[in-house]
Amino acid sequence: MKTRLYILLLLFQAAASPLYAQCGFLAGKITDISGETPLIASLSAKTDQGKLRLGKSDSLGTFKVEMPCHITELLVECPQFQTQHIPVNIDGKAEGTFSISLAMMPLGKQTSDEPYAQSEQKHFELKDSLKAVSIVRRIEVRDALSDERLPADICLYYTQKQKKDCFALTTDRPRAEIVFTEKDIVAIEVKSAGYQGYNGNLILDKTDEEPRTYIIKLSLQRTINIKGRPIARPVAAVANVESPALKGISASDKTLYFPRSDYKLPMQSRTYLDSVAMYILENKNKGLRITGHTDNVGNPSLNLTLSEYRVRVISRYLIGKGVPEGVIAAVGVGSRFPVRPNDSEENRRMNRRVEVQIIDLDSKSN
Repeated sequence: MKTRLYILLLLFQAAASPLYAQCGFLAGKITDISGETPLIASLSAKTDQGKLRLGKSDSLGTFKVEMPCHITELLVECPQFQTQHIPVNIDGKAEGTFSISLAMMPLGKQTSDEPYAQSEQKHFELKDSLKAVSIVRRIEVRDALSDERLPADICLYYTQKQKKDCFALTTDRPRAEIVFTEKDIVAIEVKSAGYQGYNGNLILDKTDEEPRTYIIKLSLQRTINIKGRPIARPVAAVANVESPALKGISASDKTLYFPRSDYKLPMQSRTYLDSVAMYILENKNKGLRITGHTDNVGNPSLNLTLSEYRVRVISRYLIGKGVPEGVIAAVGVGSRFPVRPNDSEENRRMNRRVEVQIIDLDSKSN
């Protein structure tokens, strides 16, 4: 009996122990971009074995969490704010508590004639979208804290024209002027060296004659660099213990389904996409083909846009998990290729889908 109790105690201690090597603690405070409002945010670590939840900040915005030795990226997530992806470099075996202050940018709700975060997109139908117009808009990119103008690379993805237009802002040309010739829903991608990227949408449904200026603000890309004492390299037997866990990762093709007129990533799809991301990161010769579809209800042009948004939200999720953008071939095809006749709601539900296929990289262009 005593022996059995002793074994149970050992098992309980093992279960209560961290499943990862710890390199000190990370502590600090999380606020909005002004630094005045504390935020309750979740903190997670990206490691070579996937995403690991660390904890969250309290009502005062303060936190203290254990830091895994093999952390490569700190993820900070808060509803209605942009997720922060902060690279972490640990040189050696870190000990003690390391402090950091984090300020988060608001997402911005969907609205007309103003850029907002793609994650906030809801179904929207343009009226008189084929009517010729002349809408003059200017774009500037600024530092979220200092309000200084930034050089940046900007790409606009036009829904109506199915066209991509890219240009650069420089110190000599800090503002771009664009003439939109039709109402549209335009995706905006902004990149500036040393800053977190921005992915937004823009609903152009107003035809006022006065030019407007859109100001897109970016946060600095933080990096956590920690130098500790050198880690004593273990004998080969320990290295052999770690490798089978990674080599056991597998993934397969799958079809993900969406509600009508919606492209928010279904919660139940995230576990599958997490495993796909880990598989692609382990298998460098593999890539992804992602194809978005809709049913045939509504305007075919809007259905094409909806399928592209569904593909984009899945691609962005995978890229956020570390999958290189270059190994993803993504396309939305609208309602052109149903798997079932669109003659009942059940059949239409099966057509509102995104197909995720794992491919060899040399076949990505086929």
